[in-house]
Amino acid sequence: MRQAGSPAQAPSCCSSAFTRWKATFLTPILQRQALDIPPATLFAFQILLGVVFGIWGLALALPLMAIVKVMIDHFKVGHAAADPVPA
Repeated sequence: MRQAGSPAQAPSCCSSAFTRWKATFLTPILQRQALDIPPATLFAFQILLGVVFGIWGLALALPLMAIVKVMIDHFKVGHAAADPVPA
């Protein structure tokens, strides 16, 4: 008979704790640094999508904002690279 807190449960507990830490702290920090989206813009976008689409809008606000930002950055950089530099 296994008791609660047996050594066999330790790996599962550590894995669960790491997963929660990663989802709560690490992922948002990395996303914020990689995307550099102003918090007020993201908050306004979340409110807009939340009102229009409900819980799905809230869940998809950050990924959609990231897609839009990457597309804007790509075309802005691509357009700037296509312009000839005056000599």
